Amino acid sequence: NPYQGGLIVVAEVCRNLSCSGAQPLAMTDCLNFGSPERPDIYHQLEQCILGIADACRVLGVPVGNRWDLTLFGERQSRIVVSFRESSWNALQSLASNLNVPMIKLGTTGGGRFKIDGQVDLPIEQISDGWNNGLEAVIG
Repeated sequence: NPYQGGLIVVAEVCRNLSCSGAQPLAMTDCLNFGSPERPDIYHQLEQCILGIADACRVLGVPVGNRWDLTLFGERQSRIVVSFRESSWNALQSLASNLNVPMIKLGTTGGGRFKIDGQVDLPIEQISDGWNNGLEAVIG
């Protein structure tokens, strides 16, 4: 049942985050389905989206949109690449030469985890929450 599946996946992710001491801030809408031009796939996609939407409404979790969203799992997708800062110009040049869009998501290093002014936490706090979050919540 795709509707139930949509409900369950959102509930499971929110539960997993809550159990580790985190609070869900938002979710992305990167679905991976076949082509909705096929009636059976269209039905699955429609029902799954309705389940996701209902679960997000009930749990108060907004859904973010991506400009580069790829709906069809039968087409090319995105990748995340990790590389040394010194390789940035070469990678950017390669992507440009191949006409592949590329954006820099962030950098690694240092003692803090930061996301665009939304999150700024010491790594030790995140590590403690990940490793001991459930025990801290249930005592």
